Amino acid sequence: MDSADILSTLDIRDRRSLAFANYWFSLPRQGLVPTRQDFDPCTQGPILSTYVIHELISPDFIRVHLAGTGVREQYGTEITGTNYLDFVEDWRKENASRSLFVMCEQPCGILAHLRARTSAGKQILNESIGLPMRDNSGAVRLIYYQSNTIHEEGYRDPEEDMLMTLEIENEVHFDIGAGLPDFRRLTAPEVAGGQDADS
Repeated sequence: MDSADILSTLDIRDRRSLAFANYWFSLPRQGLVPTRQDFDPCTQGPILSTYVIHELISPDFIRVHLAGTGVREQYGTEITGTNYLDFVEDWRKENASRSLFVMCEQPCGILAHLRARTSAGKQILNESIGLPMRDNSGAVRLIYYQSNTIHEEGYRDPEEDMLMTLEIENEVHFDIGAGLPDFRRLTAPEVAGGQDADS
C-alpha cells in the first residue's frame, strides 16, 4: 500500500495535516522510519510553526522537544521542555503514554481530533497527525506532530485564557508498513474489575 492509499483511508480534515504526511512519506526511510537529519524545516514554509516534536524519555515523561510558534500561541505559554502528559487528564495519562510508545516500538502513525479546554471553559477542536522519527543516534524515540486548530469558540486571548486539558474526540493509529500495534484505547475512566466509572 502506497502513501496515497494509506492517507485516503483517514479522516484528515485539514490540508496542512495532509501536506505534512506527504512530506514525511517522501523522506528516505531506514526500517520504515526517517531520521531527523533528513527532515528539512526550510521545505515546510508556513506550516512549520504548527509542528510539535515529542521525545519519549520514559512512560511518565513525554518531553515536548520543540513547539512551533503557532502551537505556543494556542497554549498561551512556552511548552518546550514540558511534559506533554501534564496536559492530559489523570485517568488517561498511562494510556496516552502507551499510545505514543507503541508508535515507536512498532512504527505507525496516529491521527487525532482533540477537544482542548481553556481556563475560561472554551473548547477548541484540534487535528493532529503524528509520525515517528529517528533521533541523531538512530533510535526511534521522536514523534513529529503537525497540529491544526479546526474550530474555536469565539475570540480568545491565549495569554489570558490558556489551554488546560486535552480530551480525545477520536484517535486512530495507522499502518505505515509494520502493521498496527496491539493497543487498547481507553474512552472513559476505568475502575477495578474492568468496568468504566459509569457502570
